[in-house]
Amino acid sequence: MNNQLFQQARSAYAQKDYQGALEAYQQCLQDAANPVAPGEAGQLHHQIGNCLVKLDDYNEAIHAYTQATADSTYDAVGAVTRLIDMGMESFLVASALYGVLSQRLVRKICTACNGSGSDAAGNKCRRCNGTGFKGRSGIFELLRMNDEIRQAVNRNVPSSELERLAVAAGMVTLREDGLAKVKAGITTAEELARSTAEQ
Repeated sequence: MNNQLFQQARSAYAQKDYQGALEAYQQCLQDAANPVAPGEAGQLHHQIGNCLVKLDDYNEAIHAYTQATADSTYDAVGAVTRLIDMGMESFLVASALYGVLSQRLVRKICTACNGSGSDAAGNKCRRCNGTGFKGRSGIFELLRMNDEIRQAVNRNVPSSELERLAVAAGMVTLREDGLAKVKAGITTAEELARSTAEQ
């Protein structure tokens, strides 16, 4: 990251030049000569969100904060509570979000060897190079905001309560979606456990 540009942005923010700070932070993200590490990108998106709140552009602020939470939450409900933890007012989160999609990739069972890693003759499967897996499939969790969930976000209820409300409203969790793919023969239980270990 371009440290000089970052310091310029921090200085502008401290002097309440929020537009100048916003432009400098955005330049840090776009500076091809000084690539930004993943952790730095989250920090920059958070700072951009702060500037946008000061400039009363709440929808864009939500977008920036959402970018910042992408690497720091595991599931859809966690993203909602993380936005509030990052300083967004709960009423803004409740009114601006329509939904949150969380996703993970799982390796797909090789269809040539059915996951064994070897062909009928006992040789290493050429299609998957003996791994038993070929390609990837997504597992998903979609939290759709409804009136009850919005009211709960406004009241700052714990994430466990938000998840309970979301599941009651029809949300399928990452693990449940993954189990459906295991039952369909798309992936293995071990692969699902590896992919959802943080949950």
